[in-house]
Amino acid sequence: PHPVVRGFCARKLVELTPGEERAELLPQIAPLLRDQNEFVKTGAALALGEIGREESLPAIVQLMEKDESGYCTHRVGDDRSFEHVRSGSSME
Repeated sequence: PHPVVRGFCARKLVELTPGEERAELLPQIAPLLRDQNEFVKTGAALALGEIGREESLPAIVQLMEKDESGYCTHRVGDDRSFEHVRSGSSME
């Protein structure tokens, strides 16, 4: 599928999954952070933010540190799912 569709689907999958079952999606979504396409990586980072599990933070931070275009950093930085990161509180 087109990269934009793949990134969108990662977010939509989390959105449609009941909260208590979202953690089960981590193994499927986390590898998308290593995708070649910035839309896929950003969609995965935003999806992981919606899941809200602290163990996903190091991979998201690493992605943002390597974000040459600034696209992912900008999108993730503006997303309300990451308010806990900006405030220094735990995700859970």
